[in-house]
Amino acid sequence: MEKARILERLIKENGYSVRSFALKCGIPESTLYTILKKGVGRASVDNIITICKNLGIKIEDLEEMAKDEEMEKAKILEALIKEHGYNLKSFATKCGIPYTTLYGIIKNGVGRASVDNIIIICEHLGITVEDLNNMAKGEKSTTLQPTYEDIQKLIARNGKNLSAEEKLELIKLLSDLK
Repeated sequence: MEKARILERLIKENGYSVRSFALKCGIPESTLYTILKKGVGRASVDNIITICKNLGIKIEDLEEMAKDEEMEKAKILEALIKEHGYNLKSFATKCGIPYTTLYGIIKNGVGRASVDNIIIICEHLGITVEDLNNMAKGEKSTTLQPTYEDIQKLIARNGKNLSAEEKLELIKLLSDLK
């Protein structure tokens, strides 16, 4: 589906509607619409070559763009995991997924990962999958929200370094939340 999204984006960036681009390519509008909505995997090679040619790219360029986007998402996930103070093993444990699965996603990109795993990872990072997609496109995401567990660990990790005055202030602050 990533390749289809890239094609759809390129078509729009070049100022075409699906209908006008299909006419330019000489393929049925319904065929182009199906490719864009269901993915390029089952489309004929001839149609994908025609679409790419009319966009001024090669199929290999499309493949590389898709790979770059998937790796960008993996880099974002890795950075967020580190920002939350985890290494891959401890984060995998937190998420309840095998370390090797998380490692594979980070090293190979999210493109072939199961949707369930990506949802779990995003939830534990306080973002949505949509946020991840937006971040990969360079758009701002919603503010990351730490989970209760994250706050609990942060306090446990740093609480011993707080003065008695700071601890009382924190208790007061937390008691005011309702």
